[in-house]
Amino acid sequence: SPGAAPLAERTGAPVIGCAKLVIADNGPRLDEAFDTTYEPDTVLDDGSQVSGDGWTLRAIATPGHTSNHLCFALEESGALFTGDHIMGWSTSVIAPPDGDMGDYLASLERLQQREDTVYYPAHGAPITNPRQLVRSTIGHRRQRERQILKILADGPQSLPEFIPVMYKGLDPRLEKAAQLSVQAHLIDLERRNMVNRSDQRWTVV
Repeated sequence: SPGAAPLAERTGAPVIGCAKLVIADNGPRLDEAFDTTYEPDTVLDDGSQVSGDGWTLRAIATPGHTSNHLCFALEESGALFTGDHIMGWSTSVIAPPDGDMGDYLASLERLQQREDTVYYPAHGAPITNPRQLVRSTIGHRRQRERQILKILADGPQSLPEFIPVMYKGLDPRLEKAAQLSVQAHLIDLERRNMVNRSDQRWTVV
């Protein structure tokens, strides 16, 4: 977050969190708040703990939205701080190259196995039915996957051609995010040998 450095400067507190994100390209980012200067004083790995008087936070690695994404479990309760992995008002945008749909789905499956009772997302209200929401989110992503394969069954498609079919009536301002999400699905399907791409067009295997 761009707020980490000024907050640390004002309070003298160390920055403790996920590893610095390494981006594989120099293109524009979907999120204008993306912080390219983030430098943690202490890097937390999966299972790392930060504790204080009467509380302990455990880092849960949940790559997908970003490669370095962490959720934080409050050990003394059933609460999980989910960051951008699970949001209270929408599904997360998975934006390649750093966002990875396969990792995202695996991280959702990991949370599905946990017994947290409430999620506190970075965006939206607290979630009091966490496992139900995770199950629904996985189902939504699998439905999008099936939709992509059905479209490709009619012939090769370029990335922009998916959008009017999959997102009818979409606000034009959201088209870039939609394309990134579809691209993430296509990359995952390609990795699983279910689709191919050639000259910016995608085909089903």
